[in-house]
Amino acid sequence: HNNTADAGRAAESDGIQWANAEAYRKLRTNVGFVGLGGERRSSMVVTSSVAGEGKTETATNLARVLALAGERVLLIDADLRRPQVADRLRLDSELGLSDVLTGRGTLQDLIIDVAPGYFYVLPAGTVPPNPSELLGSEAMAHLLATVERQFDYVLFDAPPMLPVTDAVILAAQTGGAIVVSRSGLLRRQQLETSLGMLESADATVLGIVLNDVPVSKADAYAGYYSSHAQESSERAHRVQADAAV
Repeated sequence: HNNTADAGRAAESDGIQWANAEAYRKLRTNVGFVGLGGERRSSMVVTSSVAGEGKTETATNLARVLALAGERVLLIDADLRRPQVADRLRLDSELGLSDVLTGRGTLQDLIIDVAPGYFYVLPAGTVPPNPSELLGSEAMAHLLATVERQFDYVLFDAPPMLPVTDAVILAAQTGGAIVVSRSGLLRRQQLETSLGMLESADATVLGIVLNDVPVSKADAYAGYYSSHAQESSERAHRVQADAAV
């Protein structure tokens, strides 16, 4: 990519304040290795087990650091029940993903240029009565195929998995899921249940992001665990579950 410095200035100019920049840069590096040696998909879901674990913060900050590296990134708010991306990025938009899926708007018209050429956002749009059905629809499959061709990375901010199935449905259609877990909030059994839901849907667990890890434990956890295809599911689950302790 060219003009990476321009992308950086544009992405920084949106006024978003966020901490732990180095941790997100490490996450960006790890995400870049996902799928190497196999089929690489540009799309991924960012989700959690329960509410309050920081999935939206993680999705927006990961999108920013990818754009700062010169990648062409689309962040889609797929939390059609409690959308937060537009508010977090201070974007003024009432229409978005749900309206594209129901034919009330087009992707071209509703996508928002946060840092033109690098960072784009598709808000959730009108809150629909049937989020799960929309996310599993043919219209969603068509949209996904379209945006995967147009962007280097497509990040979906999806609802937590234990209350609703939306994120699992979406993860099965994309390259996989990054599961956000807040240290001290989540019980191991909840995380294991979430990982089991993804496995049952044949969705790939790309890794786990730990939020609010005490500084003394940061080196031990490293904040991100990659799920390797050659590992057994039992091994992957044990490593990932241990991250929630």
